[in-house]
Amino acid sequence: MEVAVDDPLQPIEWVNIAEVMNQTGGLTWFQVLPVQNKASLLMQFNCVHMLPEEKFPFDLPIETFLKNHESNERKIERRNIRQEADEAFEARQTFTSNAKAQGLVVLPEFNFKHVIYKMTEMNLSQEGLTYSYTKCAVFLGLKEEEHAGVTVVLSKKWMLVTQIQQPYMHSSQDYPCYLDGFAYAGLVQLQEVEKVWPQTVGS
Repeated sequence: MEVAVDDPLQPIEWVNIAEVMNQTGGLTWFQVLPVQNKASLLMQFNCVHMLPEEKFPFDLPIETFLKNHESNERKIERRNIRQEADEAFEARQTFTSNAKAQGLVVLPEFNFKHVIYKMTEMNLSQEGLTYSYTKCAVFLGLKEEEHAGVTVVLSKKWMLVTQIQQPYMHSSQDYPCYLDGFAYAGLVQLQEVEKVWPQTVGS
């Protein structure tokens, strides 16, 4: 089954997400893999995953990144700081500036295609979540790159939308392995891959 990455959820699914988020806070994520890809873990993709805030083991790194980003933006504007840059840096700066003009955030710590939309209580409704996701998806050009996948991570304060192009590794059965949504917020669960020859030599 293929899912359109520019419109991945039905209205009732956004309604259910908004209801749970308003009740529990925490994190919600879902993922649509690139076309013709299958996850190495059952129930990873085409499902909505939730973790209540009370279950967080520590303060989320992404929250620190966002606070540092806001502080750094104010510092740059106040001091009119300029940096020498190569072509790749200039391209990223252009992407970041265009995102900022649309009210979106790009974190320098994340070296992959993504944007973050700052949420308010008004966004935690079916209409608000749909608007937030659509705004991110349009900016990232997801409709034009439907072969790619997408991961969405949502808190009561922000929505992260990031494009998936390829897995970070393959399992011993050659299934592609993708990071789950919690990893983007800092709750990393790397899959342990069964060793096969020649990795087993000497073990």
